[in-house]
Amino acid sequence: MDIRTALGELGLSDGEISVYLALLKLGLCPVSKIKEESNLHRTTIYDFLEKLLNKGLISYVVKNKVKYYNAAHPNKLFEFLKEKQDHLDEVLPDLVKLANIEKEEVSVEVYKGKEGMKTVMMDIVKGGHELLGIGIDEALYKKNLPIFMEKYQMMQKEHNLHERLITKINPDDLLDTSHCHYKFVPESSFSPTSTVIYDDKVQIALWEPSLTSIIIKNKKLANAYRNHFEHLWNQESMIFRGEEEVKQMFLHLLEQENLQKDWLVFGTPPISEDLAKFFISTDPILIKKGIKTKIILDEREKRLIDFYNKSPTTTVKVMPKEFMSPSEVDIFGDRVAIVLWENDPMAILIENKHIADSFRQYFQVLWKMAK
Repeated sequence: MDIRTALGELGLSDGEISVYLALLKLGLCPVSKIKEESNLHRTTIYDFLEKLLNKGLISYVVKNKVKYYNAAHPNKLFEFLKEKQDHLDEVLPDLVKLANIEKEEVSVEVYKGKEGMKTVMMDIVKGGHELLGIGIDEALYKKNLPIFMEKYQMMQKEHNLHERLITKINPDDLLDTSHCHYKFVPESSFSPTSTVIYDDKVQIALWEPSLTSIIIKNKKLANAYRNHFEHLWNQESMIFRGEEEVKQMFLHLLEQENLQKDWLVFGTPPISEDLAKFFISTDPILIKKGIKTKIILDEREKRLIDFYNKSPTTTVKVMPKEFMSPSEVDIFGDRVAIVLWENDPMAILIENKHIADSFRQYFQVLWKMAK
């Protein structure tokens, strides 16, 4: 078996194989060198690099604002294979459960168009139990069923039907939150297919090219989906990648009704003009909600220092550049956001009271040291 075939057996695509082999040969190098060696189009190379980064098979460093990529040692392939086996071991019990489902207990019904969706939603209300939803975009429901959705919400209250729904961050629309409890994921992780679990049924809604609802009735299958939902619902951390997603995360947090009245920030390094304007634009929201902010800035960040010194709800202190790093920490209530302000920003949002309290104590120490 040749090298490319063996790597393909591990699950690497032809493009990933070409980029990985080029990096093994070249060593640390920019994208331009990879293009010369692999004869691949530059835009596709970035896609393959991202996939290889996610697999842990390559890494990169930044020199003079240029990324240089390097292949991991081939021994890493054994770790990659072991991770795939671990992932299979993790889901194997659920796969076995699915395999053991008695086929005669499974029924599948397909409903087409808006009337079909209404039929399904009436069936949901009659169940009178909790509804769980993944990939729910309320704007699509209201767009396709504007009048019926008002009726549905009234029936929902009459039957005391409570919903727990996972939707995208900063959605276009939400239902009455007295009966609907939402959690939010980055748009890059949001599925365009809506999945609803209720009673012993799973409904999958396909919005394009034509509205189609698929109902699968089977108790074991519904419970398997229910377990998957609970895993997503109870996770404590989320990752936001890229400047736009990180901005959306901050806007989403500011829009929360139960936002705490104190916001602590430390480690903020000098940031771009665009990001500075963004944070300045959010200050009216903080003022309107009466949120008291304490922020420790890099002494070089003159724009934000001057601006926040004039803000009625913000107290600013500064630290010498020697004590700063590219990472910022925001603490609010039981949430902590760790933001890496680099060429391609990334934020890790953690919801855990003990972790938030620990960072809060650390902030108090730094606050005493800052000037």
